[in-house]
Amino acid sequence: MFSEWRILQEASCTNTGERVHACKCGATETEIIEKTSHTATTTPTIEPTCATEGKTEGLICAVCGEVLLAPNAIPTLPHTEVIDPAVPVSCSQEGLTEGTHCSVCNQVVVAQVSLGRLAHTEVVDPAIAVTCTENGRAEGKHCSVCNEVIVAQEIIPAKGHAEVIHPGQVATCTSIGLSEGKGCSVCGEVLVAQETITASHDEKFGICQSCNKVTDDTAAAKHYITVDTEVAESKVCTCYYEDSMYVRYAVNDIQHSVYVGNAYNGDVAVTVTFDIDLDDIAAGPYYEGRGFITYLVMLEDITVRSGYTSVLYGKASITCVIPYSKLFTSTIYLNIGNYYL
Repeated sequence: MFSEWRILQEASCTNTGERVHACKCGATETEIIEKTSHTATTTPTIEPTCATEGKTEGLICAVCGEVLLAPNAIPTLPHTEVIDPAVPVSCSQEGLTEGTHCSVCNQVVVAQVSLGRLAHTEVVDPAIAVTCTENGRAEGKHCSVCNEVIVAQEIIPAKGHAEVIHPGQVATCTSIGLSEGKGCSVCGEVLVAQETITASHDEKFGICQSCNKVTDDTAAAKHYITVDTEVAESKVCTCYYEDSMYVRYAVNDIQHSVYVGNAYNGDVAVTVTFDIDLDDIAAGPYYEGRGFITYLVMLEDITVRSGYTSVLYGKASITCVIPYSKLFTSTIYLNIGNYYL
């Protein structure tokens, strides 16, 4: 007697199965199990487009995937054509012929053919000269049709002013002076304006100490001719004791003679005699009759002789001794001081 069936392999929709049972006597018996039926499932319909085919409904096995009912192909739909307009040829863009494409799938139906492009119509952009204060530009080029820059104009930085000094001018008694200024030697622009310095006399007691011009006759007369009440008939400059004033003259302004003598302190002695006419160089009519003047003879700022000498009708002579070498290397001044009657 055989036992119950024992499944060795389950059957499926693609494979048969197998079972076995045994007898008490030791004999066995096997048996094939038939395939199971497919589990059918429907495949959906696919609608066609202009780019892909469609499919009808079909059947497949949900277990093994075997096609039980093949779907039929549905042809593609026609394209929905739209026109790609022609592009005119120019120097700024490539020209194209008219074409078409599908508005649904964007597939090109009729391709546009390139017509190339025109050459630019070049014009020159002239160079701009650089200045002291403004940048310049190099020459460039652009197209007169589309305005595209073909050769860019490079910027040339401004150079800045080329400063030069306008020297000042010292004011004198009779002419105005100017302060130092600055300007540009390239463009002429004034960078530091020169200010006017007013001309004026260095007046003291009615007489200019620089040019000896009598600027105030009354003041000059009071300075040079004052009656001393303590000394009858005596005329003296009252400033002599308070503020002794000397008027300086370079020797070239006064007639003088030179005599070369013997050695003097290691140098040749030179005797210089100044023949002066006070009417020409000083206060004119105030040097009348007989009297005397005080004086200083100086080499630059060093006094080599001082004293007084007699005056007769405005004329006097002053003699001093100086080293010969100083005669040509130093400026000699004669300083005329106070006059006494």
